[in-house]
Amino acid sequence: MPIQRKILVSLLSVLLVVATGVPAGAKDFVPEGPSLNGTGKVAFLIQDDRSLPMKYIARDLNGQDEAKLGNQWCRSYTTETCRLEKGVKLNVIASLGKCKADEIACVENVKIFRSGEAKTNAEFLLETSGKELPANNLGAPIGGGTTIWRAPGITSQAGVDIYAVNVSLFFSIIDGERVVYGDLSSTVSPVSEILDPRYRPGDIGSNDRNGVTWWYHDNGSIPGYDCFATDFGKCWMRANFSDGTRVELEMRLPRSLSGWLHGRLDNTELSITPISNTANRVVVAADPVVVPIMYAVVDQKHKNPIVQEVLDMKTSGGGFNGGIGGLEWKLYGPDWDPTRTLVKHFADQVGDKAVATQTTWRFKTIWANTGNRCLDARGKLIGLVTTNALTYSAGPPRFSNGFLNYATAGLHKLPDGQVALGSYNLIIRSETARCLYGFTNAPVSATITVAGDGDRTIATTTVGEKNGWLKLAANGFTFSEKTIRVRITQKRSTITCVSTTTPVRTRKVTGLSPRCPAGFVKR
Repeated sequence: MPIQRKILVSLLSVLLVVATGVPAGAKDFVPEGPSLNGTGKVAFLIQDDRSLPMKYIARDLNGQDEAKLGNQWCRSYTTETCRLEKGVKLNVIASLGKCKADEIACVENVKIFRSGEAKTNAEFLLETSGKELPANNLGAPIGGGTTIWRAPGITSQAGVDIYAVNVSLFFSIIDGERVVYGDLSSTVSPVSEILDPRYRPGDIGSNDRNGVTWWYHDNGSIPGYDCFATDFGKCWMRANFSDGTRVELEMRLPRSLSGWLHGRLDNTELSITPISNTANRVVVAADPVVVPIMYAVVDQKHKNPIVQEVLDMKTSGGGFNGGIGGLEWKLYGPDWDPTRTLVKHFADQVGDKAVATQTTWRFKTIWANTGNRCLDARGKLIGLVTTNALTYSAGPPRFSNGFLNYATAGLHKLPDGQVALGSYNLIIRSETARCLYGFTNAPVSATITVAGDGDRTIATTTVGEKNGWLKLAANGFTFSEKTIRVRITQKRSTITCVSTTTPVRTRKVTGLSPRCPAGFVKR
């Protein structure tokens, strides 16, 4: 499950915050957690990952015993065990900073504006202290820190016009000579600056256990506040977007970056333009979405074996509330298929209502591996799928029986009791859609249906094709378990054919590109 560990500790910790005040709504939701001392209870939280970005180089052990060797993280390509040489594979996570010169992996520009108004460039302020990797003849990303921007007049709910952008890219360097790009993650958030001497840049550290060195990630934060980025003595704490805010993020990315993007976005626009033999300019414009959070305290033992299996699974995230009496909970990611089982079986127990919400503008790559040659095409980005659902499919839409199917699940109500309404956007290359259905280059159309249990609120749908991309959207549907089904069609035409022999016969042929059979010609 693609969740980084995040430890949430007691809000009772004394915070020596040197600031004029803490903006409202800036703290994370922190559960109380049940005591594990004989209560027979377990708690879980379903929430998007909010951990700070990780940056490191790691040597791939290729099946060797990690218990004996340690995890072998490094700070550079020339230290420890991470040299660029034959027989070595290095896995790297780099934060992408502001573009310099001809870098091929970086942030070019950010526009933050009100929907329906003119797009306005944000003002670049600074880049946090980050881990810059040395340039080399491979052209691998140099990396950097989180970029901080100002959007004059476009204030957040905290009343501040400062925004932070974090773009992380995973890649591998094989045999010291080949770069293979993997996961991309991009997030934009309003932030407020807090000063405290205990904050520090994110870094990696190590300790020795039984003669083995183990590396860990230090995110540079201190307990209790939801930092989006940190630096020496500073935390840029998340705030919520004001209604009507729209963000356009412009990046340079390697052309070989492939697969699908998933986003916590709405009213999404996607543009991919080649700018060199090795780089694309990728522009994503969208509105942020309000995403629900689910929290429940349930019995550790459940009669349903499927539910029990999910509750027993080890999650790579979670937390504890100060360690008082063993108060703990598990964190389940929304893009993990078993999570939908928890929503289905425990929605009634929480009153079918979210415990909190978070406003998010984010997208990342998702694994394809659908087994369909059209959807799994390599060497290019295929499309982008976005939703505000509490949980959703872990991969791109599945193609089955002529439909692109995408599963979601959620709770019916927001914390204030209002009905939670769903949004879904699919942007797919027109050539991919035609590949799936065997269509010609003639225009295509599509229909969207939202099927499943729950209220029968009718979703509004839109479909359009522009600049080589087919865009589909559904909005206003209610939650429980829903499958969003897209069917793409193309108009068929009919021709009349006559035989070339006597007696003369006629035959009508209907199809996407109809042709007369042998012995017949078109009338």
